[in-house]
Amino acid sequence: ELTTFTLKCAALLVTIFAINQMYSLKVSRPLSRDLAKMFFMIFAWIMMIIAYFFVVRTFPFSRLFLIYATVLTAVFLTLYRTILHLIKQSLLKRGIGAFRIAIIGENAFAQDFTKKIANHIDYKLVGFIGETSRHEDRTNFLGTIGTLRNTIQKHNIEQVIQAENVNKYGPDILATCRSMHVKYTFVPDLMEVQR
Repeated sequence: ELTTFTLKCAALLVTIFAINQMYSLKVSRPLSRDLAKMFFMIFAWIMMIIAYFFVVRTFPFSRLFLIYATVLTAVFLTLYRTILHLIKQSLLKRGIGAFRIAIIGENAFAQDFTKKIANHIDYKLVGFIGETSRHEDRTNFLGTIGTLRNTIQKHNIEQVIQAENVNKYGPDILATCRSMHVKYTFVPDLMEVQR
């Protein structure tokens, strides 16, 4: 009976973690936030188990079992998460597992944003996309906005970051990213935020 109950509780915890995207390696967050989220989910998990026993009004084994289970779960998952985080950071430093991104924009803000994101280990800057080929860094120019679909396929782009407001192409860029299941982010400059 204890083994069956333990397996059901483990399945519940796995389900809670899955719903909260704790198994996604593409989700990037600091270790402290990851552990805080994990502890909150363990707390919610143990509260569900306690609520179950409160409703059925039977407790076939020692209450100390729940305390031990909670502590051991927290300790082992903390070790697992810490080791996983260290491995992920090590791989990212080698360029393995980083988001392959392309930046849309040719203005000064786009170029400044490019320099900032190039230092971020979670991202691998593949190149730039623009209306024309005027971009300062022509060696990494991937193509024009009109050829976005081909550019995404050719360079295996996982995320498109639009750092320049190109109104006439906006809906097309978003539609292309959605249809190709590519993450799309718009980063407005200060002037656009104030409008």
